[in-house]
Amino acid sequence: MSNAMGWIKRLRVSMSATGGFLIVVVMGAAVAVA
Repeated sequence: MSNAMGWIKRLRVSMSATGGFLIVVVMGAAVAVA
């Protein structure tokens, strides 16, 4: 589990802005579809 946490942290740092925006878009799309 600690490995996954580190990976997520790394991803967040790598694409903080782009990743965050993508996550928001995906979540919004999921809510819209649901």
